[in-house]
Amino acid sequence: MKRPFYVTMTSGEPMSVAGIWDTCTRDGKALHSCSIVTTDANKVMGEIHDRMPVVLGKEDFGAWLSANKGQELLVPCPDDWIKATEVSSYVNKVANQGAECIKPFALES
Repeated sequence: MKRPFYVTMTSGEPMSVAGIWDTCTRDGKALHSCSIVTTDANKVMGEIHDRMPVVLGKEDFGAWLSANKGQELLVPCPDDWIKATEVSSYVNKVANQGAECIKPFALES
């Protein structure tokens, strides 16, 4: 059974991930699309999945947005940048909202 996790930056700052976007025209209408770029998992994410988003450091924003860097940014972030906290399956229902969704999982005693 899959277990849900809440993944955040250890610094508490927002997580910035690499993405790509494009717009094409189909039947005379603009179609916008986007994707999050992924890479192999680091040690933290490797406990959960074999892939993870490319997490960008602040120093990489300009280079990513201007396309001045390429392959060298498409690597897992350092392990100490992120933390993963297991949460309850409460988060699995789309109708459930709020802080309860990210409350750390605790075994009932």
